[in-house]
Amino acid sequence: MVGQNYHLGLSDGSVSYGYVLQNRGGTDERSAINETSDINSRDRLIQVSSPSLIDQHLVNYPRASQGDYSGGGLQVVFIDATKYFDSDLDIKTPGYLQLRPSWARVTKTIATPGAYTQAVAWRGDIWFTFNESGGNIYSLNGGTTLNPGFAVRGLDTDGVNLWMGGTGALSYSNDGATTNAAATALNGTALKWWVASQGTTGGRFVYYAIAGAGFDSLYKFSTDPSVNSFPVGTGSQAQVPTANNVFRIVDLVAYQNGIAILTTDSTSTNGFDVWYHDGANLSRIVRVEGYVGKGMCSALGDLYVGAQAANLNDSPVLARITSGQYEIVARPGEPGVYTAQYCGQPRSGAEFVYWPVQLVGQGISTAPYVLVFDTFSGAISHLPNFDGADWGTTLTGDHYAVHRNVAPYGRGVSFAWQASSTSGVAQAQTTIKTPFSYMANGWMVSSKYDFGTPGIPKRNRRIEIHHAPLNAGEQVLVRAFIDQDPLAFTTALAPVPSTAAVTNSTVGSIVTVLTMGSDQSIGRSMYFAYQLTAGTGQATTPKVIYTAVEIGGTWIWDFDLDCTSARRLLNQAAEDSQGVTGKDLYFLMRNAYENGTPLTLYLSGLSYTVNVESLKGQAFGYVQHQGTPVKADEEWLVHVTLRQEAS
Repeated sequence: MVGQNYHLGLSDGSVSYGYVLQNRGGTDERSAINETSDINSRDRLIQVSSPSLIDQHLVNYPRASQGDYSGGGLQVVFIDATKYFDSDLDIKTPGYLQLRPSWARVTKTIATPGAYTQAVAWRGDIWFTFNESGGNIYSLNGGTTLNPGFAVRGLDTDGVNLWMGGTGALSYSNDGATTNAAATALNGTALKWWVASQGTTGGRFVYYAIAGAGFDSLYKFSTDPSVNSFPVGTGSQAQVPTANNVFRIVDLVAYQNGIAILTTDSTSTNGFDVWYHDGANLSRIVRVEGYVGKGMCSALGDLYVGAQAANLNDSPVLARITSGQYEIVARPGEPGVYTAQYCGQPRSGAEFVYWPVQLVGQGISTAPYVLVFDTFSGAISHLPNFDGADWGTTLTGDHYAVHRNVAPYGRGVSFAWQASSTSGVAQAQTTIKTPFSYMANGWMVSSKYDFGTPGIPKRNRRIEIHHAPLNAGEQVLVRAFIDQDPLAFTTALAPVPSTAAVTNSTVGSIVTVLTMGSDQSIGRSMYFAYQLTAGTGQATTPKVIYTAVEIGGTWIWDFDLDCTSARRLLNQAAEDSQGVTGKDLYFLMRNAYENGTPLTLYLSGLSYTVNVESLKGQAFGYVQHQGTPVKADEEWLVHVTLRQEAS
């Protein structure tokens, strides 16, 4: 009946009343419906909307723009305008957010593989092995197969030769076509192998670990032909003094003028240690309880350790050790997740550390992925998946299974895993395995935008994605999620509200705009996700220059209401017959204000969720009306201000 008998209606969910305005003449604003946008909140929001001055002073509505994503991911709430929540796009260059190089996958038929899968970059190619009993070693690009004559547990390089270690022998290749014996007997059964160049203090050494009575021992010998004649006898394979410390050796890298050794507890894996060995003495750098070390690498002079929780029920961590100082630089798992999560060995390439992880609730990813840590900026990003089969179950294995799976090469990376007992897989970005192409598509998930005011409802007006002119086949898809948590995002998640989505594939267009102009766009926060799709033949990629999020204030209504015992309806035919008193009409608003209860405001053909922001009621005492002499109700003239809230 609103619009016919009443100016407006209010409901608290239990009762609903119709109201009429005070009749004070056609030009008196007290007899009008006064509807305004929330200018005061808009002005305040502009000051906190963005660190960018252009967002604060040169726009009509509060907005936040972002053109630099190089700060990395894992930012849930928008604070740093260089960061975001999750993405598998290439973030390295501000103003050029784009698809990463695609993956190329090579599958080998293998026979009787062991627990070790190794990959290493050498002579412009990627070489990998699956610890087959037959001893095969494969090259990614050249299609070559090497074979030292034994099952390979360790594959490493000193930049000159490719070294192949087995349980009882070591061979090398200097041409990628033939192999040569470096040692045909060892001082025990080798578990792992490492090659380290240690400068003038040590020269070039190969190290291998063997299992002892409750602890591992470490041996080494020089690979310099001027020092040793090949094959090197067991007597020339010196034991590295470790003072019989009870540990298992997980990893080893050249460090300063010696080596750094990563170990775990021998029997109960409740922690890990990182040691420094100068050739004579073993000194502990750090001890970390509650985590199991899975691997270590050196990047630009610092050590990086990948470790997973001892009980697996927390996020794995990537830690940096600098001058004896221990710092966690990446903890990629979602907070509050206490289900098994795994990691592998980190590997360094240029200024980046590549670290495979298997998490719960991986967001845009469908399988374990390679996290990328930028040692210069501290930014955390990750590579996309080829498909849901990436990595198989490799990362759930022990440190032998995840040792040297990843092989960085330039700005690209490759990795290998065993898909089954008869199938081995090597996967490389197409910067390594040509021909080059871009990923078919990729995602960016923003941080949550609340404009520094998480408790205030806002009107989410539009999202703009500014990009280079789209080429044929390229597409930009945008979805918004109001009052939702980005941690719950998956690529199949429907937008909230359901209409908050747009797709643009118009060739030559330079902006994609998602407009959310409806009552459903009211919310306290919002995040958005957009998908970039490659052009024809995956030969081109959309390039996002910057994004902009724009909000506005909610509606404000001022009413002067007649809450008396007799009210003339709008049709002028009769008095109000709702059967309620003026006190009932007033106390619906008064109780809502006192109790903080939202109301539903009904205007002609429209409804809004509102809160009573201010209220002034005037009761002029009890009066007698003409007609039947009945004691009158409380007579209230009410001024009320209502603010629109999120539904």
